[in-house]
Amino acid sequence: MVFRLALLLFVFVLACGPRPEIQVKGDKSPQAVWDRYSARFNDVNSLAFSGSFAISKNETHEFKLQILYSSPDSFAFLAEGTLGVDLARGAIIGDSGFWEIPRENYIEHLNRDDQILFGESEIAIDIGKLLDAIFYFKSGEDLTYTGRDGSRYIYADNEGNQSRTIEINRDSATPVRQIIIDPADTVNIEYYDWNSNNDNGAFPGRIKVYSSVSKVRAEYHIKKVKVNPTIRESNFLPKL
Repeated sequence: MVFRLALLLFVFVLACGPRPEIQVKGDKSPQAVWDRYSARFNDVNSLAFSGSFAISKNETHEFKLQILYSSPDSFAFLAEGTLGVDLARGAIIGDSGFWEIPRENYIEHLNRDDQILFGESEIAIDIGKLLDAIFYFKSGEDLTYTGRDGSRYIYADNEGNQSRTIEINRDSATPVRQIIIDPADTVNIEYYDWNSNNDNGAFPGRIKVYSSVSKVRAEYHIKKVKVNPTIRESNFLPKL
């Protein structure tokens, strides 16, 4: 199922590579680094991310994007254009939810494994993989250490017809790259500009996503992070 979303067109260019700014001391064995990374999110029950999102292939779409998370499996989206005009909103609870465009009085039911199609082009992104990219800490219980590449520890798992690899910087215990492979695609995710939020998590300033099959690129520039905010139930319900 594919859902269409008409969005404003801009050019969105950001550069430079992963630069974890967090440094940790003590045991840097693969298990200790993984435990330190996982422990940051033990007390995270809700999150609010807001910033700018760009997706491109033969053209580029950019818009403001707010994503909310409420434990254990609820996510809400709000995409805004210029002057704060709502372009679309939606939510996923578990594996299903909705997507609506208020200005067009349009609503559709969707599943976590559906795609969102942008504008009239063939630029599409998988909902589930986007959530996995942004909320990287939600996946990892079955990951095991498989090796090392320089200062990166590599953890991987195979779940059904999908495999996942996460590379974590041993000096900061933050992800550098995540790779998700399934029969349809290989998605590469890179994390940049890390900042710590006291004892509640560590969050990147930018997340870049690249699909090797569709050649679609996406980038989420996160400007604000709120840890454990109060999130209204209405965020997860349609308005139309």
